[in-house]
Amino acid sequence: GVTKPMPVSSYIAARAELLGTGVDPAEVDLGPIPNANIDTQQALPLYHDELLFPNLDSLALSTLRSFFDRSGAYVTDALMMSSAGSDYFYLMNARTMNAACQAVYTTLTTLLGQGIRVNLTTGFIFEPQAEKWEGICQAACDKAVAGQVSGVNVHISRNDPLTGNGPQTVTVTLTCVALKYVKQFTVT
Repeated sequence: GVTKPMPVSSYIAARAELLGTGVDPAEVDLGPIPNANIDTQQALPLYHDELLFPNLDSLALSTLRSFFDRSGAYVTDALMMSSAGSDYFYLMNARTMNAACQAVYTTLTTLLGQGIRVNLTTGFIFEPQAEKWEGICQAACDKAVAGQVSGVNVHISRNDPLTGNGPQTVTVTLTCVALKYVKQFTVT
């Protein structure tokens, strides 16, 4: 039969869909990518192999690679084409933040239209109200990304002016500390 080449991103997306949001599709112990061939049956390069021809990965392009002691094709890195130092350098970082944001958004949507108490002195949200909402959102967020991040924090702003009789806006900030992923070992 004829095998049609697939973009590397399709292999990565298919694998990522089967994994938890914080799991790296490049995790080697997950095994090779099914049906992905980057060399011929004679072990000659057929498609780009980051092990044999490095540097595309350093340009933030997702690639497949081989290992000298294993058969099959593996994901080199699941990259997001963002700059180094970005909070969303890896696919897993974006996926966990998306899951956390979705959990908080869904929770906050149920709170729309609720009356909230205001501190009469400052005109800002009443502290017990902010703490209650943070607790509700934090619980939903923790459940959505349990074990997939190092930590996550939901913060309800205490500085949004809630004066006047019109619609009010409360700012919610979500901070997510992603897991770190070992990409190299130095053995001495």
